[in-house]
Amino acid sequence: MLYDLGSVHCFVVPDSLSALQRTAQYWRAQQKIRTIGVTGSIGKTTTKEAIDAVLKQQYRTLKSEGNYNNEIGLPMTLLHLGPEHERIILEMGMYDLGEIALLATIARPQIGVVTNVGPSHLERLGTIERIARAKAELVEALPAEKDGGIAILNADDERVIAMAESTQAQIFSYGLGSRADLRADQIESEGLEGVSFRLRHGEDSVHARVPMMGLHSVHTCL
Repeated sequence: MLYDLGSVHCFVVPDSLSALQRTAQYWRAQQKIRTIGVTGSIGKTTTKEAIDAVLKQQYRTLKSEGNYNNEIGLPMTLLHLGPEHERIILEMGMYDLGEIALLATIARPQIGVVTNVGPSHLERLGTIERIARAKAELVEALPAEKDGGIAILNADDERVIAMAESTQAQIFSYGLGSRADLRADQIESEGLEGVSFRLRHGEDSVHARVPMMGLHSVHTCL
């Protein structure tokens, strides 16, 4: 049976996954765009959505749809990049060591966000320490501070804030403790209406309320 494919071109390659990744890597390299990578054991998708909600107030954004965060989904997202986009937010997941490093090689993020380190995929990696090593691959891949690299780390997670030693990027931390660059206090539950809190950065502060529930939502907002 014959099909009229019109202007569609078909390529025969020895490895379709490798071809997809290399094509996305090439296409990303052609784009002058600020790229944000987001990883963590939990909260990646919500954090990615929150970042996009903020950035699209000023920039034309592209983001990972759903949880397209693996070796197939991330390249597919990158192939939707166009000249109209100014920022891209990419969720980065993993099952083993080396996978986030591969995604970072393809996506070339200048900003990396690490939400937390927990026992997700413990059955594959064996220890929390190995999970932390896998997540740290994102900040290790960032450019140096002089080249615009920024690592945004959860200061309330000891394994995450320790990643500051693994990168030459600028460190910007967030959390509920006093050591965080951006922190929240005066946190109050508003029931089904969400949660309210005060954001503090240096001497500046602003009160906020978001329609999200739970203390973890405050970290997402930060």
